[in-house]
Amino acid sequence: MKYLLNRLGRIGSAAAEAFKRDTALFSTRHLYFGLVAGFGYPLYYVVWQVLFPQPYETLGLRLAGSVIFIPIILSRLWPQPLKRFFPLYWYLALVFSLPFFFTYMLLMNNSSTVWLLSTLVALFVMILLLDWINLLVHITLGVACAVLAYHFMSGVSVTLTFESLEYVPIYMFAIVMGTIVNYTADKMRAERRTAMLATAGMVAHELRT
Repeated sequence: MKYLLNRLGRIGSAAAEAFKRDTALFSTRHLYFGLVAGFGYPLYYVVWQVLFPQPYETLGLRLAGSVIFIPIILSRLWPQPLKRFFPLYWYLALVFSLPFFFTYMLLMNNSSTVWLLSTLVALFVMILLLDWINLLVHITLGVACAVLAYHFMSGVSVTLTFESLEYVPIYMFAIVMGTIVNYTADKMRAERRTAMLATAGMVAHELRT
């Protein structure tokens, strides 16, 4: 049990460090992502409610998503003492906007083709934004919360039909390949950092001598 807790602690620490690093690398694009999400939520309400009506839509949840991204759009205006909390806020915003929202809407729309494809797109966006550890953590947290929200709102438990199961291999393939690609990219970044530190050490040594 102690070994398991230690391993979980190490994984948690690694995930936190990786996400802070990814947040810093993505900092120049927070504004653009926030604008797309902030305007996209209400815009696609019109698309799926008016232009191409779907079985279920929720303006309230979409407006909540837009409000969540306002602080991200204004991230450069955050007071300095609060900026250290930005990675956590960004983390939770991504959990809500990608795995939670799309899984919840998929369930509420009875796994319609539109939301199966939309959820697949959200998964690819997560692969682009997250390292492999946080990709798995986000999927686990977001999907679990979406299932609970679906049960609370509909009063029924999630049931998988044979027709919906045929899409599972597609999602699993995307998750596995995304994890492998991101893990390889992390290793390459670590190797580059090690090489740069070694080179800097050699240069410093030469300058001293």
